[in-house]
Amino acid sequence: MQYYKNLIIDFHKLIEEINISYMQEFSNSLFSNLEILYKTIKESYITNNSIAYSVATLQINLPESLSHTIPTGANSIIVYFSVKNIELKRNKNNIISNPIERLDSFNIVIKGEDINKNELISSWHLDKKIVSNKYNFIEPEFHFTFGGYKMENKYENNNCDFGQLLLMRTPRIMHPPLDLILGIDFILNNYISKKYNDLFICNKKYIKIIQKIKELIWRPYALAFAKKMQNDFSKLNKLKFDNEFVNSITG
Repeated sequence: MQYYKNLIIDFHKLIEEINISYMQEFSNSLFSNLEILYKTIKESYITNNSIAYSVATLQINLPESLSHTIPTGANSIIVYFSVKNIELKRNKNNIISNPIERLDSFNIVIKGEDINKNELISSWHLDKKIVSNKYNFIEPEFHFTFGGYKMENKYENNNCDFGQLLLMRTPRIMHPPLDLILGIDFILNNYISKKYNDLFICNKKYIKIIQKIKELIWRPYALAFAKKMQNDFSKLNKLKFDNEFVNSITG
């Protein structure tokens, strides 16, 4: 999986370069600690067929307040992104199989302040299905969930009052798998307006890297979903599938 590692190396260099241009244009940095990506690359474990790594908490400073927040006027918003023990593997013998062998955690934590300088927090995490008898509800292979331990722990330790907000671990929202690169792209596209993110997401080199990662990770997911929805899909396209992966797509 040296090919994938090279993509991360190229992505890191590109993000660093664009971040400098961003600072020159807007007099502030979007990414505060990009050296974390270098550490991720250095400490990744790679074989011919797989790569495993973790991403320490990467800090992304939002350049403007988000609209439609509750409470209104939330400001000084920072997104914290981290990944723990993700392992990606190469498909063998042209069989469409799960591109992610393991994913311990994938967290997006958003923190800010209200008009009285009180801390605000929101949290999303992407999970990979865990086969266990304790789960009684639908659980797609990859799914987003709001809240989770990041918010529950603050409530249990009396560090945050969520008022009348009801926090639950449902629904588990079906979503394509994400890695380091697609995770950063997800944040740039969902939390930062085009005025500020155009330097990144409209960069030709950036677009090319994203396309290559989606080919590696989203293509097998999309094909497995198509097979799940249309059973004779594989016959039409002469594809081979890992049926366990196919059946797990929608939970």
